[in-house]
Amino acid sequence: MLLKRRDVMRPGWHPDPTGRHQYREWDGVVWTEHVSDFGRASIDWGYSGGRRRRRSRARAVASR
Repeated sequence: MLLKRRDVMRPGWHPDPTGRHQYREWDGVVWTEHVSDFGRASIDWGYSGGRRRRRSRARAVASR
């Protein structure tokens, strides 16, 4: 089934599909780690949003 343009979810705050929080930010491509509960925004540090976590350059150099 092809999605029509009007069926595409717009970037913004939407109910959290993981159920861990009330709302989660959709950036237009993936769900982000930005969440909100009872009007208070925070970061869900344990969520990668489907993106691979990149090691920082400093950690990559230190591990060589």
